[in-house]
Formats: sequence, C-alpha cells, structure tokens
Amino acid sequence: MHQMKESTLWFTSLVFLLGCEVKSAPQLDKDLLEAIRGGKTTEVKSLLHQGADPNAKIGDDEDYNTLIHAAAEAGNSEIMQILVATGADIESKDREGRTPLIDAASREHLDTVKTLLELGAEVNAKTKEGKTAMALVKEGGGFPVEDVLKVLKEVGAKE
Repeated sequence: MHQMKESTLWFTSLVFLLGCEVKSAPQLDKDLLEAIRGGKTTEVKSLLHQGADPNAKIGDDEDYNTLIHAAAEAGNSEIMQILVATGADIESKDREGRTPLIDAASREHLDTVKTLLELGAEVNAKTKEGKTAMALVKEGGGFPVEDVLKVLKEVGAKE
C-alpha cells in the first residue's frame, strides 16, 4: 500500500513537472470524435493509446451513435481499421439499428465499404426498419451507387 502511494505521488509529480495534461475518459472520447471527424490519424492513435474508448457512444441515451459510425460516415478507411484493431465493435448499431457498413454504404463511401467487408462486417445486417445496406443504397441514388452495389453483390448482399 505504501509503495502504491509513493508511485502515485511520483507519477503525479512527473506529470506536474512536465506540464502534461491528464484528461478524463469522457474528454478523451470527445477529443477522439473530433480527431475522427477531422481525419487526424496520428491524433486518433494517440488518443486511443491514452485510453479513449473505441466503443464510446456519442450523444444521449435516446439519440446516440458510436465512434466507429462517425468514421464510417466520414468515409475514412484508415481510421476505421485503427478503431477495429483497438477493439471497436464492427457490428455496433446506432439508434436506428444501422451498422457502420450500412452508414458507409448509404453515403456511398466505396473504399470504406470495402474495408468494412474485408474486416468481416455482416453484409446483410438490417436496420430497425428491416433494411439492409443494399436496400438503402438503392433508395439513395447518386453517382457511385453502381460501384457500391457491385461490391455488396459480390459478397452476397440481399435487399
């Protein structure tokens, strides 16, 4: 017990002397969200190393999302890989039952769709309304739809 107090005191003194900032877990998660949205790969790695939760929820209990959804929505495949490698749930569902794959596909982020499928995302996961990524892409229209549909079909996607 005495040894633990000494090491805690030593660490606290070192942090003070070096002028380091020790952030709370919620602050780390907020910073991680901003780094994800900004595409700051090095900062994402650093924050995860400092203890940010790759499965942290964004928002309140009724209107929430997760960090991996933010990366999927941004279409950032590299950050997506980092999050999954550090324990993010690739099948996490948001308030509407959407998975990161559904978010990436419905926003027509082809590279992110491919990355998620390579990482093992379930291609036929359904939202609370029973819609798959394939169905939502078809509903959405847009220019790169055919490319996204082709990739989804290649791995056995259903409507």
